[in-house]
Amino acid sequence: MHTYYNPQVDVTFRGSDPSGWDWIGDPLLGSRETSSFYIPMEGDRTAAGSVYVGLQHVWRTTDNGGDQATLDQHCNEFTGDFSITCGDWQPLGGSSLNGPGDLSGTTYGTDNAGAGNYVVALTHAQRRTNILWAATRRGRLFISTDANAADPSSVTFTRLDQSAVGGPLPTRFISGISVDPKDPYHAVVSYSGYSAYAAGGHLYDVRYDPATKQITAKDISADVGDQPLTAVAYDWRTGAIYAGTDWGVLVQPAGSNHWLTTDGMPQVAVYGLTLDEFSHRLYAATHGRGWYVNRIN
Repeated sequence: MHTYYNPQVDVTFRGSDPSGWDWIGDPLLGSRETSSFYIPMEGDRTAAGSVYVGLQHVWRTTDNGGDQATLDQHCNEFTGDFSITCGDWQPLGGSSLNGPGDLSGTTYGTDNAGAGNYVVALTHAQRRTNILWAATRRGRLFISTDANAADPSSVTFTRLDQSAVGGPLPTRFISGISVDPKDPYHAVVSYSGYSAYAAGGHLYDVRYDPATKQITAKDISADVGDQPLTAVAYDWRTGAIYAGTDWGVLVQPAGSNHWLTTDGMPQVAVYGLTLDEFSHRLYAATHGRGWYVNRIN
């Protein structure tokens, strides 16, 4: 599955065949919700075919966007007749704007509300199909503990950022959420922007207690300075934290309060980090300089 700009999504069931791409973006475009230039997309590793994307709502498909034969016939980018609705995305929490599923709406508070506060980050728990974290452009942070509910309109979200023990979290762009594979209620959250314009740090250790619905957050920015962090990947195996910046990737070794530069990359903006815990490889996506991979110990 891949995206163009705005909520435009294709899927292929044919591997590397360039003619296999099927359009599945009709429900997303038809919603007329605001969104990032590149929308966040997250697959559920515990439920094949379940994929989430973020606009004002979080939207979900449970079968890769639709039946393969139907999509191949009607929605193929090269041969389809487009006589049907292509894509079967459903909004979580109900479809109404400003309702309980609209994470930018006033249901979750009057601060930083409105269509300009769309979803910019999604992370699904690696081993729990019901847990999904989401965040918005102006710093709203959410968790859902029933993201896999059969009825998408029944999915609920709990807002975390304003009730955190230790003070509210920054009202800045949340650029990444790295969830602990052993504890889906524990995550490291990175923030873009500058503290000089919106107070707070750039990296937080966040824990949610589902019994009490309380959140604790600790600023672990250390000596990163007042610079935007554009992505985060926490190596839960070793305790090292990797952060994307406008000048490459930094690492904070386990137990350290200092950030170090990493080798093998140009000084370029890194907007995506993915850690493959099985192969112990870290992948970095840059702005205009391709992908880089580094094997980590």
